[in-house]
Amino acid sequence: MQRKVFITVLGTGFYGKCQYSYGDFTSSPTRFIQLATMEWIGAKEWSADDVAYIFVTQKARTSNWMVENNKKLSPKGNIEDYVCLREELACFPCGVEPVDIPDGKDEQEIWQIFQIVLSKLLDNDKIYMDFTHGFRYLPMLLLVLGNYAKFLLSNIQVMSMSYGNFEARDPKTNICPFVSLLPLAALQDWAIAAADYKLNGFVDRLANMSNGDLKPLLRDDEKRTEDAKALNQLIKRLEEWCKERLYCRGMNVINAETQKKITRYLAKVSNVVIAPLHPLLGHFRETINTEVRQNDVANMFDAARWCFEHKQYQQSVTFLEEGVVSFFSQRHSIALNDRKKRGLITKAVNYQYKVFHDKSTEDFIIAPEDKHLFDKIIKDPLLDDKELVEQISALIDFRNDYNHCGMNESPTSPNRFLTISERLYENIFSRLFNASPFIPPRPSLFINLSNHPVEKWSPIQHDAAAAYGRVMDIPFPPIQPDATTDDIHEQADEYVKKILEINSSHDVIVHIMGEMTFTYSVVERLKALGIRCVASTTKRNVTEQNGQKTSTFEFVQFRDY
Repeated sequence: MQRKVFITVLGTGFYGKCQYSYGDFTSSPTRFIQLATMEWIGAKEWSADDVAYIFVTQKARTSNWMVENNKKLSPKGNIEDYVCLREELACFPCGVEPVDIPDGKDEQEIWQIFQIVLSKLLDNDKIYMDFTHGFRYLPMLLLVLGNYAKFLLSNIQVMSMSYGNFEARDPKTNICPFVSLLPLAALQDWAIAAADYKLNGFVDRLANMSNGDLKPLLRDDEKRTEDAKALNQLIKRLEEWCKERLYCRGMNVINAETQKKITRYLAKVSNVVIAPLHPLLGHFRETINTEVRQNDVANMFDAARWCFEHKQYQQSVTFLEEGVVSFFSQRHSIALNDRKKRGLITKAVNYQYKVFHDKSTEDFIIAPEDKHLFDKIIKDPLLDDKELVEQISALIDFRNDYNHCGMNESPTSPNRFLTISERLYENIFSRLFNASPFIPPRPSLFINLSNHPVEKWSPIQHDAAAAYGRVMDIPFPPIQPDATTDDIHEQADEYVKKILEINSSHDVIVHIMGEMTFTYSVVERLKALGIRCVASTTKRNVTEQNGQKTSTFEFVQFRDY
């Protein structure tokens, strides 16, 4: 059931009669802001299931909730007719309940008031609040409590927060303005949303609030400025960026396309059209590296650090280990999405760890097709660093312990997690990047040496190639049928020389498909030089219509020669 609930604190003063207004609404003449507010919020149309809670101290109960004989001594010393609030509210169809609260003279009584008010609220309530009267801090307490209730109870909605400004009444008409205090509640919501992002990297609340404020601007032709559109795109990209880290999307982090867009939109926003976002933009610029490094595995270490700083510890250790594996994959021309060959990195680390600690390596079984690459990895100079190998091995064990809930013989103590995470990050990062902020490995390049240029490839084949690095074409040479073996060798030498020149500044993988003797000669030479060569495999699909067969070829994978 969804109730409408009015909450107010009744004061102890002698209140003069007036009317309260807001826009086109004007209340009945009354001494009590509670009556005027209930008229304003439409409580005369409420049902018996709805309720108005009037929180009263003992003095407020006798001074204004119930007044003996409806007469009261005025500040001027006169006895005046003074209809009490209980009788004023008798005309409303909803329940009206006075609730006793202490005076709030000390901290203990403040908490008592807090618990009393909160106990009256239920899930799904729509709350209307009046902050006009009450002893000292009580209106402020209600303001804070309203926001607290939104997060503690399910589906609570604060519909109205208002203040009757008696001091600003018009002396001629005796009409006082209502002041809406909902912006204060919104500001508290913005503060919580900002804290969500700054402390934990959670952007959902911030995005929802920004979208709520931006939608009216974007629908209005006059208000749909370039700043509003850029801010809208910035928030969308920021949401993507945070989710790439929350859900550990390594390839997105490495290609940094979202980060590139954030940087572009940050530069476009010159006038922040949502005031609470203004100070946050500076924080975005500080915490999101605007020097975008696309297709760089160093971004994985950035993500590990960011997640650690935002208390996303499991994501942090995941990015750190996968960053290490990606670092070595890029060094050894392994496609970043090749799970099988990425596993060789971990095996190589474990192998070296056993070697350094004089343990048997007889249990290492490497598939014949992976033997050449595995031997190349274990000869990597970085894996000659005993301490680095030990740190990476500890990282692998640490992540397994984390992801498997410590279900092992010697689980890590919860109190040690932060210390271990920080130490592993600093030690491994500094060794891999030579204690320099970012010295990325040589960029990877996937050379397509075939008669089928990349622009004609299917999206699936193109994405599979792009996982190895940037893709470029080298057209396959025309091979004459009457060419001699020496001619083939001479052409092969020429192309190998071209590839070696490119390999001097890149880690090269060569996709080669074409005339078989030339292909064999090139592959033989390149493999002898330690350059990886792959072929594309396809599945042939045959359809028959009207007695005529048509064949199409569907890309499956790249396979090593």
